[in-house]
Amino acid sequence: MKKIILFFCFISLSFSAFSQDLNWAQNFFLGNLNCDKGQHKEALTYYNKAIELLGNDLNQFELLEIYFERANCKVHLKDSYGALKDYNKIIPYYEKILPNGLSIQGAYYTRGLIKIDLNDQFGGCKDLSISGEKGFMDAYDAIQKYCN
Repeated sequence: MKKIILFFCFISLSFSAFSQDLNWAQNFFLGNLNCDKGQHKEALTYYNKAIELLGNDLNQFELLEIYFERANCKVHLKDSYGALKDYNKIIPYYEKILPNGLSIQGAYYTRGLIKIDLNDQFGGCKDLSISGEKGFMDAYDAIQKYCN
């Protein structure tokens, strides 16, 4: 019986130590996993840790993707200003690194909807237009709904 208890204690300590030593990619993965499960507050914790581990060099594509997913998570939490801040931070770098990728299309689209929700109709419609020009076809439906 003592051996079984010691074994479970060892396993518990191993998992506890492991969870504190996750690298940025593992934190990003767990953030995505939690966000997909609707556990947005938990996801933010993992995204924040991944950002902390990667540093501040926004020329890293991985860091842009973490900020993008964190912004999307903030949208689910109704943190419009927090999401807007993240989108504002990453869009200029996406323009340099991957100007027509899906992430920038989605960033402009969602930032546009947030701006409209925050009563910046002109800025929001401009972002929706850019999103559409970059290939995000849903943007045109949003333009019809909010901008005409």
